[in-house]
Amino acid sequence: GGARGMGGFGGMNMGGMGAIGMVGNAAMQGRKLLIEGLTSSISDQMVSRYFQKFGELVDWGRDKAAGGYVVFAEPSMLDYCIRRPSHQIDGNEIKVEKAKPFAD
Repeated sequence: GGARGMGGFGGMNMGGMGAIGMVGNAAMQGRKLLIEGLTSSISDQMVSRYFQKFGELVDWGRDKAAGGYVVFAEPSMLDYCIRRPSHQIDGNEIKVEKAKPFAD
């Protein structure tokens, strides 16, 4: 019998460290957006809900006191988002900019 098992897909899973590489990749692919001006009254939930208006989010979080980031599934979603002249969450003006591929 020459029938082979369908076991060839087992190696596709990323290990636990995979996520870090993915986020670095996102900046290179123009999918990561940096956010400035988040106040303590703006929850992560509000951030994700706001940016989901522009497209599908694959990641988001805070990286410093008043800043954070979101990663879109497609670069076109980010472009659509940054074309808007101003952004407000819960009445607070926030600034957004496309992440650069390398960290300072």
